[in-house]
Amino acid sequence: MERSGKKQGSEVSSSQATKSREGATDLPIPPNLRAKLEAFQQRLWSVKIGEGALAGLLGLGISYLLVFILDRFIDTPTLLRYAILAVGFAVPAIGLPLRWYRWVKKQRTLEQVARLLKKRYPRLGDELLGIVELARSPAAGASPALVEAAMKQVDERIADQDFDDAVPAKRYGIWLASAISTLALAGLLLFLVSDASQNALARWISPWKAVERYTFAQLEPDAEKIIVPYAESFDLESELSKSTAWKPEKATVKLPGKTRLSSPRENDVYAFEVPPQKDEGEFKLRVGDHLSEITVTPLARPELTDLVARLRLPDYLRYESDPVIPIRGGTVSVVQGARATFIGTASRELAEVQSGDFDATIDGTAFSTIPVEVTEPITKTISWSDIHGLRAKAPLELKVVPIEDEKPDIFASQLTKEKVVLVDEVVSFDLAASDDFGVKQIGLEWYGGAGKSGPSTKGEKPVAAGEPEKKNLESRATFSAAREGLEPQTIQVRAFAADYLPHRERSYSPTFVLHILSPDQHADWLTREFGKWFRNTREVYEREQQLHEMNRSLREMSAK
Repeated sequence: MERSGKKQGSEVSSSQATKSREGATDLPIPPNLRAKLEAFQQRLWSVKIGEGALAGLLGLGISYLLVFILDRFIDTPTLLRYAILAVGFAVPAIGLPLRWYRWVKKQRTLEQVARLLKKRYPRLGDELLGIVELARSPAAGASPALVEAAMKQVDERIADQDFDDAVPAKRYGIWLASAISTLALAGLLLFLVSDASQNALARWISPWKAVERYTFAQLEPDAEKIIVPYAESFDLESELSKSTAWKPEKATVKLPGKTRLSSPRENDVYAFEVPPQKDEGEFKLRVGDHLSEITVTPLARPELTDLVARLRLPDYLRYESDPVIPIRGGTVSVVQGARATFIGTASRELAEVQSGDFDATIDGTAFSTIPVEVTEPITKTISWSDIHGLRAKAPLELKVVPIEDEKPDIFASQLTKEKVVLVDEVVSFDLAASDDFGVKQIGLEWYGGAGKSGPSTKGEKPVAAGEPEKKNLESRATFSAAREGLEPQTIQVRAFAADYLPHRERSYSPTFVLHILSPDQHADWLTREFGKWFRNTREVYEREQQLHEMNRSLREMSAK
């Protein structure tokens, strides 16, 4: 019961104390003291927000200058420009809210301001903090008059006090100087190198756009990929453009590996003699602040894999088609008066072919020159280049030699060996003729001595007719004196061949001699021949008898 009573008494006291505090009212802070605290608060806010703004400006300026500086050495990659822009904007985007939260939101009440002043003025800060707390929540039972007197006393003490030096603004000057220096440097760049600074600004503010990097040293547009002869040294040239603002005294090119070449400027041109290359690689060309990459691909030079001459033969040869002859060794023989067109095939698709002073017609890897009439020896110079710009190592010197239309060749053979024949006997011959273009005709021709009725005349007979494009002609010919109206006599027979060249003499075979006899003459000839044979036979018989007797005599002799 006692504990219960004590507990109830305690609760009543607590309730009365709470009611006493709730019934108390806030006391007004002296106007001068409030004004000084609020002035300090406004000063704090402006300084710290100003520091944040200056830091943001500095971050943006540094990120812009970083892009400007990097662009002087490299073509700053898009991802890196994204990162620089993001970091530059992150400084004000993150820094300002943080400073607002720390120095504005967390310093909104006079009590919070008094606590901050306590760091600079510990004793005075404790008094100010006590006064503010008393004004906000007067102590229970405290005399309002005493509290007002204390406030008045503190107010009088700070009448001449300036709290500006209590604002933590040591870094404000650093931020201000840095921001002004950065902006001044950016403005100076804009004034001195307007094109470069505007280009860097565009590349910095919009990294997603394909803005080409500005360089003080500017070159004429070069190919990003070049084809060079395989395993051969080659020249690489770069020329400064007329609009370049900087003309460096030398340029360098870095080859794959560690090889680096340099070249002085001569007439605004940098010429490099590059050693032979066998593998594809990246060349890095630097001229001042200009840097470019060139892909170099070595390829074998284009070569001729086939070369022929298509001929338009003279009209007298009567060719309907144009013969094609292969060319070997850089020399070709062409019949005089023909028109020759040279057709070639290269190992790679062609871009240009020149034959003398004229361009040839190109179709992929093939080409054909304009026709040229061959009347005297000429030399044609043929040069070519492929679609990659590679030229032949040396132009082709083609010698064209005119030749005459050769006479046809004629061969004849007698099927039997008889040279003495009856007047009505038939003698057969095999004839074969060949010509470099075409055999027109083959036949037999004969001539002999006088017959009984008078002198004989020459005679001939065609055996076979050829064609303009038929180079070989074969046929069998027969000859009979009775059929040709010849009397018995000795005649000479030969074969002839003619081609299509006007006014050309015939070609002839060796002559065959035939003795043509009548039946009576043939019988007399046979009788004479048999008599000769009989006499020869008797002489042989008598000689054999003599040898036989000699052998017998030898056998009868003794060995000694």
